[in-house]
Parts: sequence; structure tokens; C-alpha cells
Amino acid sequence: ASVDFAVLQNLIIGDALSSKGTATDATDMDGAWSLNMTDPDVNQQASYNKADSTMRSLQVVTKNGADFEGLILYSNYSIISDKKFAIDRDINIKSKNELHLLDMSFNNASFDEVIDFPFAIPEGYSLNK
Repeated sequence: ASVDFAVLQNLIIGDALSSKGTATDATDMDGAWSLNMTDPDVNQQASYNKADSTMRSLQVVTKNGADFEGLILYSNYSIISDKKFAIDRDINIKSKNELHLLDMSFNNASFDEVIDFPFAIPEGYSLNK
């Protein structure tokens, strides 16, 4: 499966990586709900805390022998711009029998703010219309 902007954004925000697909199973576990989704390329299993609906984990496994698995664990939620945001992420990726581990801790996050990228065009350049 390919990674596009929406998948990367969902990884950073802490949402399911893809919303396409069909829900195939929902399980009520002790303290959590688990939801399985499948599409032609991947299976996803997301686990949510019952107390506050935050995501605990997300597991992604590709189909058709592509040999890719990913597991993301979300923890240490804080309220940022009226959104629940997992400050800590543990990401485990297995691709073609190679294991990659990433522990992320955000020290700053913001949502829905105006971003300004001021710059000047040097005099030697002209605008083509």
C-alpha cells in the first residue's frame, strides 16, 4: 500500500491510517473497543479506550504477501486546542523481515492555527504570467 499525505497526516494526528474499507469485526474488550477494517490492500485493527474514546493502538498488516506489519501504541494524552492528542507514540514496523522501532514524544503540537510563510522574491527574478 502506498503512503500519501492523508495517511501521513493521520499517523501524526493519531487517527486510523485509512478510513476506506469495510468494518469486519467489532469487539468489546475489558476497558477497550476493538474495530477491524479491511480493504483490498490492508487490514487494520484499532483499539480505543472506553473511558474517553482515545486510540490505544493501531495495527496494520498488508495483504497479498507484501510482508509488511505496523503497530502503533498511543499514550500520554493531553488536551491541545480542544483535541485529545497522544504525546507519546511507539511505532514498530516489520518490513521484509527487518524490524524498525521508533519512539516518538511530541514536545509541541498545535491545531487549526494560521501559518504564515513570508518571503521576498529577489530583484533578479520576474513573475511569469
